[in-house]
Amino acid sequence: MEAQAIALAIAAAPPADTEESEDDLAPAPAAAPVPPELEADPAPGNRLTAEELVAFRIHGVTPEFLRELTALGYTRASSDDLVALRIHGVSAADIGDFQKVFGKISLQRSVSFRIHGVTPAWLRELSSAGLPRISPDQAEALRIHGVTADSLRRFREAGYKELTADQAIALRIHGVDPIDAAAWTAAGFAQPGIDELVSTRIHGVDARFAGEMRAEGVTGLDLEELVSLRIHGVTVPFVREMKALGFSPLSADDAVTLRIHGVTPDFVRRMQGLQVTPLSPDDAASLVIHGVTLEFVAAFRALGYTGLSADDLTSLRIHGVTPDQARAWNRDAGARLSVDDLVEIGIEGRRRSK
Repeated sequence: MEAQAIALAIAAAPPADTEESEDDLAPAPAAAPVPPELEADPAPGNRLTAEELVAFRIHGVTPEFLRELTALGYTRASSDDLVALRIHGVSAADIGDFQKVFGKISLQRSVSFRIHGVTPAWLRELSSAGLPRISPDQAEALRIHGVTADSLRRFREAGYKELTADQAIALRIHGVDPIDAAAWTAAGFAQPGIDELVSTRIHGVDARFAGEMRAEGVTGLDLEELVSLRIHGVTVPFVREMKALGFSPLSADDAVTLRIHGVTPDFVRRMQGLQVTPLSPDDAASLVIHGVTLEFVAAFRALGYTGLSADDLTSLRIHGVTPDQARAWNRDAGARLSVDDLVEIGIEGRRRSK
């Protein structure tokens, strides 16, 4: 059945128990004694079809029902919407109750509310649990995701008194319980915000993980840093190996920096074996960022450059000084040039080539 918009001027038709003809159910003519907004659209197709009449009779779309809708302000509706209301058991009284909460809503929304179990009583329960005014979309989402008045009250009792509908939905989607918040405060952290509770849950960060990192001496820990540690794959074994290599105490920021740039314990160990000093987490990350490889260091050591610092090696790479160039420049100078001299020659060479 192709849906069409019809004017609910049927309000002037006979009562539901009166035999209706197709003309009875057709929109009233413009001269009918009804308000202008109820006047029939003179365009073709504004009369009920035989198929629509049959659907109305089967599903109980009566003149009385249409009069009730008109009284609520619904002056036009599609035949499909009217049938859907009756199929899903939505009464005019139900729609009136929803209007008290949301103002006028579409007939389709009333059907959707019925499908998802949004009822005026349930909405009143949410309101009594402290949820502020919500939109029809939020009402459906709250119901779909199983947000209950009891869960809202429990979060209020846990100190979250300004919970919004969107926050309540996010908490439910990710399985956050007020017990999670209590666990963080029991572990010595400040009460987490809603976003922090959701983030820690999403990334699998809990008080146990925090305790493990604290036990390893990782400093600068808060919930945001703990999430960052988890996101970037900082594990207890990784922290222990880096500490054993001299990176102690290790801050959460340093641990994340090492992981982001792919600094491994093996890389640090071998750089230390090549006597690269000093070597802090920032130094190790800088070496990787600028492409200072073990082979690069070994090649300079073969030229007699031992005990190079991370800054020396980074400077050589930044200015494009290669072991082959250093060998040639040393030969021309008849002596082993300093790193600063090599860098200066490299800088000057680039100036001349421009």
